[in-house]
Amino acid sequence: MSYSTKSFIIFQEVLLLLLNIFLRSSYVSTNEVELRKLLFYERPYDRRVCPEAGITKVHTNLILLQIESVDEKAQVVTSNVQLICAWCDPYMSWNVSRYNITELSVGSNYLWTPDVVLVNSADGKHSRNREHYALILRHDGYVRFMFQDLWKTICKVRSTYFPFDQQHCTIIIRSGSRDGHSVKFIQRRPIVGHSFIRGEWELLNSYTEIVDERISDFGQADYSLVRFSLILKRNHVHYLIKIILPFALVSFVTLFTFLLPPQTGEKLTLNVTILLSLVIYLQLLSGYIPKSDDETPILTLFCNANFFLVVLSCIMTVYVSYLYHRPTTSNIACVPSHMKIILLDYLSPLVYCN
Repeated sequence: MSYSTKSFIIFQEVLLLLLNIFLRSSYVSTNEVELRKLLFYERPYDRRVCPEAGITKVHTNLILLQIESVDEKAQVVTSNVQLICAWCDPYMSWNVSRYNITELSVGSNYLWTPDVVLVNSADGKHSRNREHYALILRHDGYVRFMFQDLWKTICKVRSTYFPFDQQHCTIIIRSGSRDGHSVKFIQRRPIVGHSFIRGEWELLNSYTEIVDERISDFGQADYSLVRFSLILKRNHVHYLIKIILPFALVSFVTLFTFLLPPQTGEKLTLNVTILLSLVIYLQLLSGYIPKSDDETPILTLFCNANFFLVVLSCIMTVYVSYLYHRPTTSNIACVPSHMKIILLDYLSPLVYCN
């Protein structure tokens, strides 16, 4: 067989393969057009009506992507989340063997979707971005809806043990207009936050709880609520290296000022230098410590106590220098009576000197 004959045969095979792919794609496209026409135009369907006559069971799962911010003063947590909802719509099923299609991507304006609202929203705004997301419709009527949003929720943030604190926050959702007799939420997966992006906060644990709560705004009705509980831990390594450790080391240097002889002026100079360093660190620390009206972090008390001790050390250094440089006359050189009382009666028991 010559080379030209082989090339011609290969060309024919490639041409037949491309023609087969083209015919298949056109066949599938034609089937999809017919299927969409059947589902959304020929069948009587109203997206305002629940798909099932009884209770529509909506399977939910929350994926926590990242904690964007935690406002300790406003008690607000901003979370980047993905909410997944899945339910069955028997009116949207079709025969797979007839159309050779197992699932469709459908806009949310064609199908009924649960009007999920955030119960513990901090700003009272419900995002409408979910209307622009597509739904996955399966041949058996199974519908899956997933959208991503930034949610601001109310959370009681306790800053006493900052930066070694843990916070317990919840995200609560429910149907905005359907009570528990129409829409029932069901936990889909127990895992929340498997795609969590670590930043300042780390997700320690999470769990989901389904409850029925009576809301009396529009009559006595039980609504199905989903509580996504999140246990968050602050990453304290940054604060430990940048703030706590330097502040403690600078405060520790104050002890060495007592080793200097009183006749040297560097004793007071070292104390004042340490005091100025602590002032700078306190200004830096004020930008990191949470501003809360209810609780005072222990770290703030620790820094203020160290600052007070350094100030007291400066005062004592000045007083010791004053005593050292006093005139050495017999009438003045003796220790004052009030100093005897302070040193012998009060301070000596503290250092075990009798």
